[in-house]
Amino acid sequence: MDVFSSKDLVNWQKHERIVDTSAIKWAWRAMWAPAIVEKDKKYYLFFAANDIQSDSEKGGIGIAVADQPQGPYKDYLGKPLIDKFHNGAQPIDQFVFKDKDGQYYMFYGGWRHCNVARLKKDFTGFEPFADGAIFKEVTPKNT
Repeated sequence: MDVFSSKDLVNWQKHERIVDTSAIKWAWRAMWAPAIVEKDKKYYLFFAANDIQSDSEKGGIGIAVADQPQGPYKDYLGKPLIDKFHNGAQPIDQFVFKDKDGQYYMFYGGWRHCNVARLKKDFTGFEPFADGAIFKEVTPKNT
């Protein structure tokens, strides 16, 4: 994965291979949908990998970490953060959102389903919602 940076949005610098499958051993097919979050002076790159089509395949949503936004990034967990379908949502196309209270949430999904989950403070997994659910479907009606 390459990234570009600019101080003026006119002139751009390319940063090549900030992360690739040599750094993420479980990701061997494709890596896409990057979402970078800065937390505690570290940069966390959330991404989808391998385009899994069932729970029996290896892949899903992963995390890599670096000391600077342009990398290099290293595998954070050594495995996908989400590697199964929940509520029918394929584990791809994630976006991480920090709420006003400091809580981080991940929205993700594919196959016409979208979930939200509350990330643990260290991004190693998820905290349950008040009702005990880990993944809540937030797919709009009539889609």
